[in-house]
Amino acid sequence: MAKQMQIETVQTKSPGKQPKIRRKRFAWLRRDWQLYAMMAIPIIWYLVFCYKPMAGLVIAFQKYNIFKGIKGSQWVGLENFKFVFQMRDFGIALKNINDTEDAYKIHATDAAPICNGFYPMADK
Repeated sequence: MAKQMQIETVQTKSPGKQPKIRRKRFAWLRRDWQLYAMMAIPIIWYLVFCYKPMAGLVIAFQKYNIFKGIKGSQWVGLENFKFVFQMRDFGIALKNINDTEDAYKIHATDAAPICNGFYPMADK
């Protein structure tokens, strides 16, 4: 059963008019404050660890100067990316990243002996 909102009746001076009905402000907050307090924890976590670091991505599009900071550095757009992609060793670096990433993955061929222990194949 849902709780009803708290209603306050205000009497008017003239007896012929109906009384005004005024709802108390923030009655919903007083009623469910525990739920809003529990919601605050993940919202704060999301803002601090997911949203705030996005401001640092602006550095990739700037000629960043540590003394001027993010707001004072010159905007260069995609010039930093063009510079990196045109480097002679870019292909080697990209290959090294892929090789390192592959070293930590479990491939289907590596998992086959494990799976056979749990689900033995039928002899044909």
